Amino acid sequence: MSRLSFPLPWRGRCGVVPPRAFTLIEMLVVMVIILILAGLILSVAGNASYKASFSRAQSEIQQMTTAMENYRVDNGTYPRDSTGNTTDTLNAQGNPPGNPPDPSTYALVSKFLFKELSGFNNTAANPKRAYVTFLPSQLTTGSGTQTVDTYIIDPFGLSYGYSTAYQAAQDTAASGGTANDGTYGYNPTFDLWSTGGYGTGGKSYPAGVTAAQYYTLWAKNW
Repeated sequence: MSRLSFPLPWRGRCGVVPPRAFTLIEMLVVMVIILILAGLILSVAGNASYKASFSRAQSEIQQMTTAMENYRVDNGTYPRDSTGNTTDTLNAQGNPPGNPPDPSTYALVSKFLFKELSGFNNTAANPKRAYVTFLPSQLTTGSGTQTVDTYIIDPFGLSYGYSTAYQAAQDTAASGGTANDGTYGYNPTFDLWSTGGYGTGGKSYPAGVTAAQYYTLWAKNW
């Protein structure tokens, strides 16, 4: 009886079957999978980093809010710029209402707030109490050094917004003008917020989010 025979795979001179090489299609598939996985990892890491920065902004807002309550106990009012009128000018609901808040005023109000809360330039002739100790990472100098141009920045590197527009509107009403109709500020006391990295100097607001909805993306005290 004859034995069945099958063709043997081709062998090299040493009798070893050479390894099978990847085809071009297989290599492309592997590269695509790697790119997809890398994208997912970067996306997750980016979201985690943003959430951490946002939470830190909320914590810093609470820290400054507490400091301003202590400031009011000592001074009878919350910090309000009666000279440059910047805190009355910056309106969290927009300038005019319904438009994005004026970003050019952010640095001015943040600088004013820093001087009022930090005890900046405290001397025997001009005693000022420090209501909060800012970390170097919270200031534009980044080194802890304080100058006349130092102001507070959020974890995204942008100025905090601070507004007393509601009070300004009430003052206008007391002088016979139009009362606050709900379009000037959100709190009767003060508005304090971080734009969450959006706006001038940061990233663009998502498509479909109107100016009247910008505040929904902020870390804020209302």
